[in-house]
Amino acid sequence: MNKDIGEVELINSLEFKNGLNSFYKFRTSCGCEDKKHAMTIEIEYDTDFHELMLTFYQNICWCDYWKPNSFFTRLWRKITTTWKLWFTGYIELEEAFIFRSEEQVEAVGNAILDSAKKIKELKNE
Repeated sequence: MNKDIGEVELINSLEFKNGLNSFYKFRTSCGCEDKKHAMTIEIEYDTDFHELMLTFYQNICWCDYWKPNSFFTRLWRKITTTWKLWFTGYIELEEAFIFRSEEQVEAVGNAILDSAKKIKELKNE
């Protein structure tokens, strides 16, 4: 298992000063060990609406090669998906994020809770 799996890394932060929004941004990797599946977590305090917002960002991809289908089946799937996008303006995708261990779940939870506490303290200054 990759040593980066389960780690929560602070990638950016801005502390509440002079009426600006406060935020902390973290990144954690997916348990499937594909670097493309990393999740970015942002916790932000919006001073305009006085709301604490928690946002999860993740790249979503669509692939046709995960099932053992023939070339023509995969090609037909690509064509029908493209038609859906052209004529409806959207396609629906779903992506899974895997937490591999209890430690990773705790690390993400602690990062969110610690950031929320810091933002609350800075807001009250």
